[in-house]
Amino acid sequence: MSARAERPRARAQRGLGAVALVVVLLLGAHLALLASHGAQFVEQRAGAARLQQVQAREAAESGLAWALAMLNDPRPVDARCAPPGPGLRSLRARWLAGTAAEQAALQPACERAAARWHCDCPDGAAGRPAAPQDGLLHPAFGLTLAPGDTPSQWRLRAEGCAGRGPGCGDPGGREPEARHRIEIVLARAGSTLRPPEAALTAVADVRLEGSVLLARTDPAGAGAAVRSGGRIDRIAPAQTLGPPGTPAEALCQAGDPRLAQGGAPALWRELLGLPPQGADLPGWERIDCAGLCDAQAVAARIAQGSQALWLDGDLDLGGRDWGRADQPVLLAVSGRLLARESFRADGLLIGAQVDLAPAGAGATPARLRGALVSLGAARLAGALELRHDRLLLARLAPLGGALVMVPGSWFDPVNP
Repeated sequence: MSARAERPRARAQRGLGAVALVVVLLLGAHLALLASHGAQFVEQRAGAARLQQVQAREAAESGLAWALAMLNDPRPVDARCAPPGPGLRSLRARWLAGTAAEQAALQPACERAAARWHCDCPDGAAGRPAAPQDGLLHPAFGLTLAPGDTPSQWRLRAEGCAGRGPGCGDPGGREPEARHRIEIVLARAGSTLRPPEAALTAVADVRLEGSVLLARTDPAGAGAAVRSGGRIDRIAPAQTLGPPGTPAEALCQAGDPRLAQGGAPALWRELLGLPPQGADLPGWERIDCAGLCDAQAVAARIAQGSQALWLDGDLDLGGRDWGRADQPVLLAVSGRLLARESFRADGLLIGAQVDLAPAGAGATPARLRGALVSLGAARLAGALELRHDRLLLARLAPLGGALVMVPGSWFDPVNP
């Protein structure tokens, strides 16, 4: 073969080598691009996972803030955790009552959608918020309250989720992409109630008649059995009883200048540090009776665990039990506090006027252990025994206090 014929073949071989080299270079470039895209994809996945973790953590912290606000709000709420008006109970009362009775736990849950939190607070079940169903993931939280190490403490757990799931608004749903848990210990702060030192305290005149017994026998605390801003009329066989050696005149303190001059507002400030209009305190449940209160309904609230009740109306105590020694009641009535039948009560009873006259000679005496307060006049007649109990009243002192986080109790376990 001539040299002239060999030259085109050599050029063709060199062209094929160049094509192969270009193909290899293009393949390497594509591989490098794929690797770059893969790294970017991994970074995007990691960023999305990080975003969901942050959303879950923020949801858990929002749940804690929401729970503290609701636990210190005396307004009644409905199943959607919203205050519709009178006739229902506050979330604090429902939550703490169920916890104390060891009933099925109330587990509120909320989901963030449409620029607000949608919540659900059913009794004895886990919440299922009715948020808009737009197919998107929305942060949510669920709350659980359990008894703490002492009777005045509770453990609050907040589960935050990047989307609805078990413990965060969807008990039977799929496990969310991210979850964050926070636990704190709650305790009552402050002692808003200053229990009266006398078994009976009244702004105006006091009349004791029949087989009435007023006892202030605790030797550890000095004080009168009856304290009044007006007169004290004790008609035999009514009697007052104090510690051994206490003069009879020391047990009846009439014409108290602070009560006589300051009236009901002064006495209320002495008890709670607030005027009567300021009864909307954390821990109080307010019921508008519009006349005579339904004693059965009020007693049912107390049986369910309510301890501090403010009633706008009159109340007849007769024929029922009010509170227990281990769970005394703080019962304030804006109208008259009556009793036409025998009753038993443990706690502090407050009325604008008091007229306790259980009927029936020789009947079982009505008994009140704790203290009785009248913002006006008071009449006690018939078979009635009233004993001041300093230790029992001390259990009522923190009822109006706010629930706050115990310092150092924040527990943030290792979260996925």
